[in-house]
Amino acid sequence: MPFTLEKEMVPVFKSNLSSFIEKIDFSCKESVILYADELSVNYRMIDFALSNMDKTYFNSIKKYYRNRFNSINSILMDYLSVFFLKKNVTIHYFKKIFCLGVDKIKNHLNILINLGFINRISKYTYSVLDWVELLPDEIIAIEFKLKRWNKALEQGIYNLSFADYSFVVLDEHEIPQKNIAKEFEKNNVGLFYANNQGEMKIIYKPKPNNKKNEILWGFQKIKFLKDLSNNHKWKEAKMGG
Repeated sequence: MPFTLEKEMVPVFKSNLSSFIEKIDFSCKESVILYADELSVNYRMIDFALSNMDKTYFNSIKKYYRNRFNSINSILMDYLSVFFLKKNVTIHYFKKIFCLGVDKIKNHLNILINLGFINRISKYTYSVLDWVELLPDEIIAIEFKLKRWNKALEQGIYNLSFADYSFVVLDEHEIPQKNIAKEFEKNNVGLFYANNQGEMKIIYKPKPNNKKNEILWGFQKIKFLKDLSNNHKWKEAKMGG
């Protein structure tokens, strides 16, 4: 039977999450898999997201890093996004990308030094510390739609701005006659068909995303750690059911 409402799709999907993860080869013995409902990204709400991180880091993040991540705002997270990408960064580079004065940049960097996120290694250069190893391996964005596959594809394409992989899940009973898989493949957005019995069929498995907005990608990974350290948004996926 078809789904009656779009919001019915998520609980069914979550109850069969292990099937989805197996089909996309996402699981790893050394990783904890986490999920988030309605993830906020740039004033948009993503239906569902998956991520993973090393089990050792997962067990230590709340104990050792909670106060640090509580102390950073979105401005400081932008700085950390750059450190995630470059490791060693100069004041002049920050001035170029943020269009801020040197004194303002130094003030922000000093806060990050005091919080233990970075070190100053020369007069103008700063280096990231080992917290960066905590960052998740991947972020997967998932959108659900009953009928409007073209709208779902549009959302899936947007999600490629920050996600390592982007998927759309459609109701198998509402699939149009047109071969829409080609459209998803062309845009590198994964496609699944699902029913209200929890059965899922993978139609297109996407390639790794190489068109990310790297600053936004890094920002979302850092936001993941901030939310996780505060028991906010992300929950551990219980596999096997």
